[in-house]
Amino acid sequence: MIPAPAAQRLRDRAHNAPVAWRVLFDAFSRKQEIQNPNLLVQPEWPAFVGVASLAGCFSLCLCLAHEAPEHMRTELESEMKIELSKHYPDCVSFWDDIARFTSDSLLEIPRPERGKYLFLLPAMWVVAHITQNQEFEGKDVFCGELAMILQSESIGYWRAVQDYSEN
Repeated sequence: MIPAPAAQRLRDRAHNAPVAWRVLFDAFSRKQEIQNPNLLVQPEWPAFVGVASLAGCFSLCLCLAHEAPEHMRTELESEMKIELSKHYPDCVSFWDDIARFTSDSLLEIPRPERGKYLFLLPAMWVVAHITQNQEFEGKDVFCGELAMILQSESIGYWRAVQDYSEN
């Protein structure tokens, strides 16, 4: 069992995650609009911040198995989904879609290689969603930058409260 204050800090992090991702991806989108104007003409670009925020929360859930106490994982995931749905009411179907895309894709990748794609797959899902699978110049670079953000902001997110790696 973890101390009650640490458990509450984890709940707070789950509760605040959707807004934190939204702020991060709002800034990222503004930078990308200047650096890569091709994004502005993509069919679903206006939905980027919401879709990327969902992918961010999904990426945090991928880290739960390694960073959070087992008995709290479902609660933390549920809290993020509840908060996401307050900002993005239709997010549940998108959540199911990103989870299906990621799990189906991971099954096609040899087991020893899967870790390399853990954050790239959600990024690829975001790019596919906002572009409706259309190609554009700079797509691979954009997807790579998005994957790096997902990875760098997700790994260690739950451990920042306390190291639960033994659980």
